[in-house]
Amino acid sequence: MEIYLLIAWYAGAVILGALLGYSIGTLFSFVVKPGASAEFWSALIKHAQGLLIGEDEDFWPHYKALMSSTFKYVGLQLLGVLAAFGPIIIVLLYLGPWVMAFWEQDAEWVVIPDVAGQLQTPQDSPANINSDSGRTLLLSDNTVIQLTAEPGSTAICSPDSWTCLILAGFGFHTLESANGVMQDIGYVVVRATRDDWNPLWPYLSDPEFLFFISLSLVSLLLIVFAGKRKSQRQSHQIGTMDNLMMQFATQNAGLMQRFGDFETKRLQSRLGEIDIDRPVFIAGLARSGTTIVLEKLASLSGVGTHQYRDFPFVMTPVFWNRYLRIAGGKQQSAERPHQDGIKITRDSPDAFEEPIWQYFFPNLHDPERAHVLNAELSSPEFERFYRDHLQKVLLLRGGQRYVSKGNYNLPRIEYLGHLFSDALFIVPIRHPFSHIQSLVRQQKLFCEYAKDDPNSPDYLRAVGHYEFGEQRQPINIGDHCAARTLAAWQDGDEALGYAIQWAETYRYVADLCAAHSELANRIRIIRFEDLCAAPEAQFASLLTFTGLGTTDHAGALAEGIQPSRHTLSLTAEEQDACWRVVAEVADRYGYRRDPEASAAMPFTTI
Repeated sequence: MEIYLLIAWYAGAVILGALLGYSIGTLFSFVVKPGASAEFWSALIKHAQGLLIGEDEDFWPHYKALMSSTFKYVGLQLLGVLAAFGPIIIVLLYLGPWVMAFWEQDAEWVVIPDVAGQLQTPQDSPANINSDSGRTLLLSDNTVIQLTAEPGSTAICSPDSWTCLILAGFGFHTLESANGVMQDIGYVVVRATRDDWNPLWPYLSDPEFLFFISLSLVSLLLIVFAGKRKSQRQSHQIGTMDNLMMQFATQNAGLMQRFGDFETKRLQSRLGEIDIDRPVFIAGLARSGTTIVLEKLASLSGVGTHQYRDFPFVMTPVFWNRYLRIAGGKQQSAERPHQDGIKITRDSPDAFEEPIWQYFFPNLHDPERAHVLNAELSSPEFERFYRDHLQKVLLLRGGQRYVSKGNYNLPRIEYLGHLFSDALFIVPIRHPFSHIQSLVRQQKLFCEYAKDDPNSPDYLRAVGHYEFGEQRQPINIGDHCAARTLAAWQDGDEALGYAIQWAETYRYVADLCAAHSELANRIRIIRFEDLCAAPEAQFASLLTFTGLGTTDHAGALAEGIQPSRHTLSLTAEEQDACWRVVAEVADRYGYRRDPEASAAMPFTTI
């Protein structure tokens, strides 16, 4: 065969394999969406744990859900395989023999292994595909086996041999022989060759080898790329391993607490040397600027904070971080799911106290229960564990001052102020219109995330984020605050619901400061608009208030602070309804209905 014709054969095999590989990858990804396996295994672990350690009345719901998800997943995989491989099966059955007949034309026929025997024709000459008469195989013991007259490779095997069944799948004509030579050799292959070079010869000829390699690579790369492309497009999705670890830590919170106590005992001598000096708690409604304040203060020397890497095993931070140092690896920064321009890595600071609060106070996010914790509250077990935990964070980060962000610490200011007599509180606040608009936008965004990733709501519950998303719950300050918020949301008025939350939570802070002068001296209100307009002055004030650094650091902290990039889009009707709810409280913080007029109003105290 001339070299140009040979190249054409090879190129054709690669192109045909690539086209069918593309078909396989596309059809399989269409039927079995990327992330389906992760969702299945997450559900499997969740329901299996429910069967093993859940309540008795939940056994059958978990069992039914387990069976349902299993049958659905297996059925989906089978359907995907059927859809993906249907085209290739049709091509191989109908086009394959015709193509291979051309490849084998005028080729030399060989017996493998060659010691098994030799090919014969009635003229006692080597056979080829152009022979008008059938070929026979003369075995080494002079037994003659009549071969098929059809073009194509032949395999002769011992009776009931799996080898023949497998080779039949590769397109071989298969024959059975109980001859003694066959029992010794196992199987004999008779096929045409053109000095085939591929490592799978004689089971695959060169064109077949190139065809299947091309098909496999293209289909696998397409399936992998589809999953990767989805993960890049939807970086909010929870990884399979992250989700499994979250479920384990959440469903075994009691065990994690005992491990936390064991960790404390192991570190007792080192923790005894650490003082909790003037801890700083950043507490405000979500989207008020809490994250940017935390990130800036966390960059100061001597500050210890929680980081993303601490989750999900928050109760054993030292042991968990020791493991991460061994098994860790670098992580590229990426914009967080809020799509607000803030980039994070696993080393970025954030709020991760809430899993501890949720464990010791199970009703903290029940909208029918008041969420305010006052100075009269006493919870010795929590208080001991919480103090130990803060010391561990300082030990872990090599810090002398603990700084945390916790949106839900807002109604706990009085309790925390009693627990730590020198605790300081930073309460960011934002103009109600831009604040409400941002919360509404995040609610829509995180509900979309939940549609793409069903694990998202459970993960956010475990972290302790109920501000927006399918798992959303209102903060219940009292006076039917949560009921009014839920009623507005159920009526489809997202903005009004968040307006009620804004008014009642910041009213609580203002009333608290008015009623407790000593505590008020430990609370610093910072308006988001003031922070954006004069960041250096605001950070200088915060540094003086907290003692975390000198005012010389204010310039560095102010770098990169920018106003929100979203313009006001609440309708006039929404603004009217929201302002009626927030007006009295907004006035106490120096806000006017017009955001620009508010910026011109000096604000020093409530």
